[in-house]
Amino acid sequence: MDPDRVVFTPFPATIEPDVPTSTGDYLFAGGNSMRDYALLAEAVRGTGVRCRVASTWEPEETSEEIEVGTVPHEEFVDLLAGCRASVVPLERTVRSAGQQSYLNAMMLGKPVIVTEAPGVHDYIEDGVTGVVVPPEADALRAAILDVMDPARAEHYALMGRRAREWVLANVTQDVYKDEVLLEAIGVPPEDEPARP
Repeated sequence: MDPDRVVFTPFPATIEPDVPTSTGDYLFAGGNSMRDYALLAEAVRGTGVRCRVASTWEPEETSEEIEVGTVPHEEFVDLLAGCRASVVPLERTVRSAGQQSYLNAMMLGKPVIVTEAPGVHDYIEDGVTGVVVPPEADALRAAILDVMDPARAEHYALMGRRAREWVLANVTQDVYKDEVLLEAIGVPPEDEPARP
């Protein structure tokens, strides 16, 4: 297929950019599609790091570190806005998932930790706008402990600011409607001539 006929249409963030945020003492993970929360549970077990999972997932065993359950959308946003960082543990699969979860966290300036999966690098520059790790408990645990380390707070605050700037410039709903969809149907931006 001619590469000029392929148009990448990125997912947009779906959360309002002016949601008030704070920096809590917990990790947040939310959503259901293609998630590997068992991996997250294994990664945080014994660390003392609190993690709130807003999902229909049910752990096989209880954990002091993880609180699980579905929540209304408003509470979901509040939990995301108040976390220290957002974690998106993705299943090993052939299709992408999780974009809305990590893009919304990035929109709020939250550091994100995402396991390697299709599409992740289309949105996250590892070490710059987020942390991408192999889908292995030890790698995920190391990233979680690093992001929760008070000595690394400024590093991750800067990462969160860079992530927010990138989302605002590239994948908001307005960018999606005003640029991505128009390009997908062949309508050039106002400052660009039409293609023959």
